[in-house]
Amino acid sequence: MNIKKMSGVIAILLLFAACGKNVMYNEIYKFKDYQWQRLSEDKKNGNAIEFTDIEVKDCDTPYDVFVNVRHSSVINTDKIQFLVEVISPNGTRRANKHIMKLKDREGTKFIGDVMGDLYDVEDKVKSYMSFTETGTHTIRITNLSQPFVIVGIVDLSLKIVKSDLDYNL
Repeated sequence: MNIKKMSGVIAILLLFAACGKNVMYNEIYKFKDYQWQRLSEDKKNGNAIEFTDIEVKDCDTPYDVFVNVRHSSVINTDKIQFLVEVISPNGTRRANKHIMKLKDREGTKFIGDVMGDLYDVEDKVKSYMSFTETGTHTIRITNLSQPFVIVGIVDLSLKIVKSDLDYNL
């Protein structure tokens, strides 16, 4: 292998290594039968997905929180409404509602990255969020959508990355 090719391969490897450096957490939840029920089995609460074991070591660093939904073209809604709850180790909860649009403004075409019959839509649900304490946190995402069953949803992922906010400006 000549030096030009080798340096190209090394540059690509360094690029991939640098991209993941700011990711603090990244987990995927896969839906059984490609369905997300709105109500829990006891029919008393919203059906929530919990992302646990989010280890926070630094309370001074701001983070951005992203939710990614992968769905098929037969999904039965144009938007997904959910509640995002951050639960700290001492039990303190912070929550906000979020609406993720799956189609363009006209409501005719799906948005996001497409591969075959699947679409990936990513939304930033929290910007410049600081955790209130160190330790193991949980983030719970609860379905609040109008259809009581979202059909055609493949998976939902949660990604937490260090914000690009620069305090030294």
